[in-house]
Amino acid sequence: MSVVGVDFGTLKTVVAVARNRGVDVVRTCEPVTPLIRPPVLATRSLNPNLQLTTLLSTDHQ
Repeated sequence: MSVVGVDFGTLKTVVAVARNRGVDVVRTCEPVTPLIRPPVLATRSLNPNLQLTTLLSTDHQ
């Protein structure tokens, strides 16, 4: 059995997995901060591009 921990920091999010042999930290390429403002979910990163996704068009099944 494994335990997953998520730290939602100000500048980056860190995910770690604790297993029998120790703790593994999942490394990401760049920091990402999610912004949630209904009905739009925006993902802001250090990238100059801004990605927007409308929540109404997302299938939540």
